[in-house]
Amino acid sequence: MLAAGVTGTTVLVNLLLTPFLIRTLGAEAYGVWALVLSISVAQGILGFLDLGILSSVVKLVAQYRAQENIRALNGIVSAALFLFLFISSAIAILLVFARGRLVEDLFRIPNELVAIASLLLVMLAIQVVVDAIRMVMTSVLQGFQEFVLFKSFLLLHTLLYVGALMVLVYFGYGLYGLGIASLFASVVHAGCAILAARHFLEGWRLWALPALPDVRGLVKLSSIILFIRIQGAIFRGMDRILLGVFTSAVVVTQYDIMAKLAGLGVMCITIVSGLVFAPASESKANDNLSGLRSLCLNSTKYSLILCLPVLLVLFLFAEEILSLWVGDEYRIIANLVRLFLFHILFVAIIASGQNILIGADHSREVAIISIITTALNLAISLLLIGPYGMLGVILGTVISFSVASVLYWREFARIFSLKLRDLWSAIVRPLGPPLAGAYMTHWLLGLLGGGHQNLHFAITSMGILLVYGILTLWLTLSASEIKQLRVAFSFRKA
Repeated sequence: MLAAGVTGTTVLVNLLLTPFLIRTLGAEAYGVWALVLSISVAQGILGFLDLGILSSVVKLVAQYRAQENIRALNGIVSAALFLFLFISSAIAILLVFARGRLVEDLFRIPNELVAIASLLLVMLAIQVVVDAIRMVMTSVLQGFQEFVLFKSFLLLHTLLYVGALMVLVYFGYGLYGLGIASLFASVVHAGCAILAARHFLEGWRLWALPALPDVRGLVKLSSIILFIRIQGAIFRGMDRILLGVFTSAVVVTQYDIMAKLAGLGVMCITIVSGLVFAPASESKANDNLSGLRSLCLNSTKYSLILCLPVLLVLFLFAEEILSLWVGDEYRIIANLVRLFLFHILFVAIIASGQNILIGADHSREVAIISIITTALNLAISLLLIGPYGMLGVILGTVISFSVASVLYWREFARIFSLKLRDLWSAIVRPLGPPLAGAYMTHWLLGLLGGGHQNLHFAITSMGILLVYGILTLWLTLSASEIKQLRVAFSFRKA
């Protein structure tokens, strides 16, 4: 369960570090660090440094590896590294020369923290270049489907960062310690990734110049993927912007709370959907249609298996969760939360298949459906936000994702030769018993009632998850599937 472990560790670390750093550094100093992170590659706007190139590297490495085309494989890696170093170096130089403007004019940092903020931006500039190399090399590992190394390096990065940070902060280095810890973890991560990638790349040299055709091929595929990602970013941010323009900041806050709860379901989905890209590219390179069909059905089923119990608990206990987390005053949006969760169900149905389509050279279909979905969401939201407020925006999201799921599964049926009965027998029917058992558990424990409300919520939630898990292992998954999942989630080779 390395994938879930790494994801859980990262989430836990962020939750625990935030209050610790605020108390240790003070609100103003922590705010400076948060502003620096807002520019970073890992957590900020420079995350767009990817430009779709990394996904292209994963796909093309898997494809050329399957075809045993060593020259093309090495050429793509060199092209990606060349492009990333060029872009990251330009950004780093810009950060260094613009740091004065950023810390004194744009961010309005207190005078006593200006010097240290300026130094942190210099560290960030160095880290941008280091992260560029790291991301290319880790994409190579994903293309080779060496997920155990990829996830292990992520875990190592997190542990090194936390360890170095705690030591440096303890010895009084404060904000300097945060910058040093972050840079140190990235350098070690990049070094490990380079050594591991070079082990799998036959005859490749770190500073080999790429051939022009390799650069053109990489840029062409990356531009399509980047377009799809921009559409996704527009889709995710559009609702907040519309609510900010047509309603109030309070409504935007309520929507953000709903989005964070829904994000728990999305996190479960990405554990599976993030693993299908390289296998899809390899199956396509080998003309393995049955492999693509099986990958689509199984990954969709596993995404639903992971996210459904989370969505069920959120749906059944929306009021209790809102009260415990953000306060009783937000219980009024519980029914809106329930409606909003339906679009996560549609995300689970299409997320893995969408990545498989891109990996199988069907990015054009994904781009077209993304445009249709975004336009439909915008049209419905604009039409309904006046009379219905946030409800109208939520309806736009749910309806547009429901339409997207139909359009995607039409493409899955056409490209992967899927039938409606395949969807029923492989996904819908096996998930019925665990869901029914989980709901019956909620009903039976609800009859008992009594006791402290929070205690009842905790016991019932654990009961639902336990019964769902047992029934899933017993009735939904075969022995061979359980074995395959154990391999997939530990990232060992089958």
